[in-house]
Amino acid sequence: MECGKSFTIEDILKADGVPRCSCGGIIKPDVVLYEEGLDQNTIAKSIDAISKADVLIISGTTLVVQPAASFINYYRGNKMILINLSEVPNEERIDYVVHCKAGDVFGKMLLDLNKKFEEI
Repeated sequence: MECGKSFTIEDILKADGVPRCSCGGIIKPDVVLYEEGLDQNTIAKSIDAISKADVLIISGTTLVVQPAASFINYYRGNKMILINLSEVPNEERIDYVVHCKAGDVFGKMLLDLNKKFEEI
């Protein structure tokens, strides 16, 4: 968290206790934790990608944590798909809603794709 150096999972697993860098700083995963701000460059790239997407699949989110929940407002395509165990606000805006565990849905899709490729 001090110098920005990157580490592999192996480096983290080898650590005894809280993983630390040689600079003395704590090693943190490259994810955004609750109440942390998002990187402005990441936000801009995300909005750009969403605005250009033909299909948007939203999975495993309540769509209430901001600012990420507002990113779907930039979608201009015509097929928005939600895969989520529970209902989310404004589901009527979404073209296809699947109330299941995301892992189950994606697992079934992969199995189906594998079967299709075997047939080719």
